[in-house]
Amino acid sequence: MDAIAHARLLQQTRALRASDRRAWTGVLVETLLVGAGIFLSLHSWGTWILGQLLLFVCVWRAFAILHSCAHNAFFQTRSLNRVFGWVFSLWAFVPFDGWKKSHLEHHKWTGTPERDPSLQLPKAEELSPGFLRFLDWAWRLHIPIFSVLFTLSKLSQKKRTRGCARPDSAVPAAPRDGSAIFWLLMHLAALFLLGLAYLKLLLVPFMLYLFTSDFLVISQHNGVSAERGLPAPATLVPSKRPEAFALREHDLFTRTLRFPRWVSAGVFLYFDKHTLHHFAPFIPHYCMPEACSAPDAAMINEVPWYHWVKENHRRLGREVYLELLVELPPMRRTL
Repeated sequence: MDAIAHARLLQQTRALRASDRRAWTGVLVETLLVGAGIFLSLHSWGTWILGQLLLFVCVWRAFAILHSCAHNAFFQTRSLNRVFGWVFSLWAFVPFDGWKKSHLEHHKWTGTPERDPSLQLPKAEELSPGFLRFLDWAWRLHIPIFSVLFTLSKLSQKKRTRGCARPDSAVPAAPRDGSAIFWLLMHLAALFLLGLAYLKLLLVPFMLYLFTSDFLVISQHNGVSAERGLPAPATLVPSKRPEAFALREHDLFTRTLRFPRWVSAGVFLYFDKHTLHHFAPFIPHYCMPEACSAPDAAMINEVPWYHWVKENHRRLGREVYLELLVELPPMRRTL
């Protein structure tokens, strides 16, 4: 997006900011939905399937709210965003503080895999032939291998020596261990109190979440450069650009999968509006319908979700993986 169009977009959406009233309403709605899902799952085996599907939807909705909290775009105050980031992290299956730090750095370094902490994955030469064959097999059979890889990568980031991004001075340092300890203790307490009933509640929703997040998260950035007519991944040479790309340039690296409106609103809480989110990350998820109607909010690189899944599952898993580590060549960095 050119600078003038991006400036217009920011002007058109500047009033779409966090609202405590809408946030508290969202907390109430999510509490009722989770409560209904738990009741249906534990009430009888006849209602268990319905309850599990509802809890699966609640996992995605919790992740979308956690995502807004990370951008301080759920409540108006930073403290409430952090408190409820911790709360919703329990149902989103990820500690809040560490994920927030990594995600904000991802926004800063989008387009530069060497400095994007969400892409601190093993290099191609570090992977064995056997593991590459496993990637091919798992991707073809829709096994959520990439969700697992991203999770393991985040857990081991401190041990990696690959060019990790430096903390952004504009982002306040959050005590990562606090949210992780809280997250772990709460789940252990629930497991101790409920026993096998806890697994009965969470195992299926969590697995469904892994299966769906695998293609959704991968699709948001993977292979966008090739679709824009840039050289094949094997021919790209990292430019070691020291500065971050401007927000208006993020359409070069992002894709939005187009889902039915009821799925986008009811399941993902508009988390799927990916390109627009990169253009204006301050917009709360509950303001996305208004943002999408802005004159300059055209969804660049938007494709039907079924088309992307069908086309990409014909490819080898190793190709999908290697594309994650590719950045644009220097000739496309002057916009």
